[in-house]
Amino acid sequence: MKRLLTATILAIWATSATAQNCAPYADLMGALSADGAVLRNSGAIALSSGEIGAMQTWEGAQGQWIIIAVLPNGVACPVMAGSEFFEPTRL
Repeated sequence: MKRLLTATILAIWATSATAQNCAPYADLMGALSADGAVLRNSGAIALSSGEIGAMQTWEGAQGQWIIIAVLPNGVACPVMAGSEFFEPTRL
């Protein structure tokens, strides 16, 4: 499952015509959801142009994770990815 999620993400980014491995958010979200990933966290961010975007953390079924930035124009760009996702406990 982890390899499929990674391959799906890489395929979308590799075929994207946009810079910096970005892809349309709807395509990326669909691929992540189809592979069993779930949205764990989302929040608004201020962009340099004064517009508002979003940062999202997605968790895969095997504990892998990816953080994406969603721009106001509907494009999503990877920020970081890794394995062994966990939610920290609150103090």
